[in-house]
Amino acid sequence: MWKLLLFVAAVVVWAESARGENVAQGKPAYQSSTHPDPNIGPASAAVDGNTNTDFSAGSCASTLDQSNPSWWVDLGQEHIIDRVDIFNRQDCCGEQLDHFDIHIGDSPQVGQNLKCGDDHRIDPNQPAISVSCYGMRGRYVGIRLPGPFRRLTLCEVLVSGETDDCASSPCVHGTCSDIIGGYSCYCEPGWTGHNCDTGINECESSPCVHGTCIDGPASYTCRCANGWAGTNCEQDIDDCATNPCIHGTCTDGVASYTCSCELGWEGTNCDQDVDWCNPDPCHHNWICEDLGVDYHCHPPHRARGFPYKCSSDSCLDGMYCTPESGGAYSCKHE
Repeated sequence: MWKLLLFVAAVVVWAESARGENVAQGKPAYQSSTHPDPNIGPASAAVDGNTNTDFSAGSCASTLDQSNPSWWVDLGQEHIIDRVDIFNRQDCCGEQLDHFDIHIGDSPQVGQNLKCGDDHRIDPNQPAISVSCYGMRGRYVGIRLPGPFRRLTLCEVLVSGETDDCASSPCVHGTCSDIIGGYSCYCEPGWTGHNCDTGINECESSPCVHGTCIDGPASYTCRCANGWAGTNCEQDIDDCATNPCIHGTCTDGVASYTCSCELGWEGTNCDQDVDWCNPDPCHHNWICEDLGVDYHCHPPHRARGFPYKCSSDSCLDGMYCTPESGGAYSCKHE
């Protein structure tokens, strides 16, 4: 029965923050079994930074002969993987690495993660192979040999990629897009700044014509001065809309109104009947009679036959005097 031997030297992941650096070096590594040979290293030997492909040097990790042997490294957080470089054993048995799979994902179970490309092959005399993974994402990078009675030996595996800078959700009020060397935020309306954490001041243009502007995210509110309304406090409130002048004509003002009263009415709202006899306008103790819009003055005993002779001081200003029968006179508006 023939046996296949797979050697993997180490896996290196290039982080965004230090592109070209082996981010897998020193990270926890595991394998489906460990060969008891003292010259063979444990799973961590594939991430020790030593790319020596001489198996006897003890810098290679190896499993037992088994079905579908696998090895994987925990990067500690999700990375965007660009490529995986695998160093092949060169002192012998390099053909055992021919026909292998690379798995990348967030599960520590290698076979449950997506494969990077199809089955890969390497020439036995080829010291290393580079496999592009085109931005696959995952916390775990694993190598697996499909088939029975195979041994996986890795001398070094380098994983080139970058940290997912959007994993920490840096865009407070926006959508994060990971880019090489960092991230970019697409802000929601009303927000700006590198992390979409600065509110746009909507009140800078002074939109409230007759009021105070209160800034909000992507909006503003106007607190209007007395007598003004509307979104921007640009509408004068019609104080005459309620018809406050009962017996008169209303003239609108800013937060006020003025009533022009009809004849015989007075008061702020023209709701008070004018008392023409108070104070008493009649002379010589004559008796005043209020007629609503004017008044009559009668002698105390309503003497007849002696008509009153009107003079310039008989009536109030703005009224004219008219003699009446029975010695009386009337004062009427001009």
